[in-house]
Amino acid sequence: MSALRLLLLLVILATIYAIGLSVLASHGYTARPESTAFLWEFEFQTLLSIWVRIDRRQRNLSLPFEFEAFVFFGWPVVAPYYLYRTRGKRGLIVTAAVYTLYVAPVVISVTASVFFRLTAR
Repeated sequence: MSALRLLLLLVILATIYAIGLSVLASHGYTARPESTAFLWEFEFQTLLSIWVRIDRRQRNLSLPFEFEAFVFFGWPVVAPYYLYRTRGKRGLIVTAAVYTLYVAPVVISVTASVFFRLTAR
């Protein structure tokens, strides 16, 4: 699987998750279920780790063998380091996109929840 396809899969999963949370919000559920949140975090970290592994191999970048494990467990710190090291200043833009992709489903569901509460009155 190429790195671009993996990122596309991550975007699709984020979209599905955001739609699911929005549907829950439209039915009055304000908080996301813990199991769903855990599954989202696990999928996100796994796909990001696999993406870094594929990208690292394509760039012939020599990093420690367990670097993907570092990405999995510490992605908020390790992923920006990797992206900046491999892409320079453009890596910061990619980092912002990764953070946005992680936070977007929750922001969309909160927005939907507020919208449905305001329109229900």
